[in-house]
Amino acid sequence: MITNNIVDDVRRTQAYKKYLSKYSATPLHKPVCSPCEKIIKEEYANSIFKTMENCLPARIVTTLKLRYKENCSNDQIAATIPAKKETIIKYISDGLKKLREKLKKSEY
Repeated sequence: MITNNIVDDVRRTQAYKKYLSKYSATPLHKPVCSPCEKIIKEEYANSIFKTMENCLPARIVTTLKLRYKENCSNDQIAATIPAKKETIIKYISDGLKKLREKLKKSEY
């Protein structure tokens, strides 16, 4: 729940900055992450993917990796994994729901 609140706050801040950039003389640029921040984010993402592999079915793990690691669209995932687009959407939804429950229990 805390993670969701943080994500919501970040989205709200980004939307507000975008709103303000319409009226500012110079556009707002995304701040560049330091190398340490990039490494920390990568390690955190890798630990999430390891958790996924341990607690989710292989087909859902593959779908989530294609979606979030490779940045594939649902249509591209449906072409890679022979499945309908609706099935891919269901895999992503179910996988994220189970992953949130698992992370909530382990207080990641």
